[in-house]
Amino acid sequence: MDNSQPIIEAVERLSAPTIIGELTQDNLALAIVPAGKKIENLQPFLDKLRDAPRRIEAAACVTTVTSFIDYVDRFKAPDTAIFATDDASSPSLLAIVDFHGQGDAAAPRFGVHTVRYGFPLSDQITAWSAISGHALAHSDFATFLADRQFDIANPPLDWMQVDPATIKLLTHLLNLGDDAGQIDDTSPDEPPADDDDRYIPRSALYKLRQIRFGSAQRLIQLARTVEVSVNDRATEGYNPKTGERTVIFTQEHQTSDKDGRKVIVPDAFLLRAPVFEGETSQLVPVRLQYRKKGGALCWFMTLVEWRRVVRFAVKAEADRVHEATGLPVYYGQPKA
Repeated sequence: MDNSQPIIEAVERLSAPTIIGELTQDNLALAIVPAGKKIENLQPFLDKLRDAPRRIEAAACVTTVTSFIDYVDRFKAPDTAIFATDDASSPSLLAIVDFHGQGDAAAPRFGVHTVRYGFPLSDQITAWSAISGHALAHSDFATFLADRQFDIANPPLDWMQVDPATIKLLTHLLNLGDDAGQIDDTSPDEPPADDDDRYIPRSALYKLRQIRFGSAQRLIQLARTVEVSVNDRATEGYNPKTGERTVIFTQEHQTSDKDGRKVIVPDAFLLRAPVFEGETSQLVPVRLQYRKKGGALCWFMTLVEWRRVVRFAVKAEADRVHEATGLPVYYGQPKA
């Protein structure tokens, strides 16, 4: 008598796949297969039989803000949302085309159709940010300025002729603001200093005019010819009323050209360059400083408030995207 038939039937029963769900093209989702009773997702196989996907799944990356706007305009829906990241280390724009609905009865969406634009720093700003705040030997300072002189903008002859948006940007970056009122912080019996300007009407624009901005030509000449001499001086003071004695030590730097004529070192200068590649050029302030260490002269060129510069540039482009697409722009990330 053959006793193997029950074994064969049991193996056939156990090895047959178990289907979970209705066996149709749209609903078949899972099957338990014999090998270790592992669950396999059959949806990818069914998707290949469709005439079109059930939904758009795409993660596009574009290289200009204009392309970002064009892409969003092509696919946008009423619920599409845009997120802006203004972090100086990785600024970007992200649009989620199939974002969740709005209001109390908002319907959830998959959020798998996106387009991203990562702001690429321009070649000009990349070069200046690489040396920003670093000590440069005089020869390196002169060489760098010679190579990048065409990035430097001449200061305007009349700041009143500069557009208000640029004035607002520069005064913000340089922390210049209008005074709330007149300042009088001296005591009644204290005589005013010779250079007292407490009664001169001041504003952000007035303060901006007081900054000595250097032109490209002046900076190049400075790099080629300047010499710095250091003089130490001690000043002694005595108050017979109280018997107080004061001794003040000062160190004076004298800058001159090769012929001994006095040279004024500018406080700062302006770059005219796009912050991001392919975008609109703007004025970027750079602080100029020098130090005499031993017999060597070191120069420092520092981009002023660099993180603010990036935030302003991102905001300008985000505002353009908002105006062009009519969609809301949120600052942050859609997911933590």
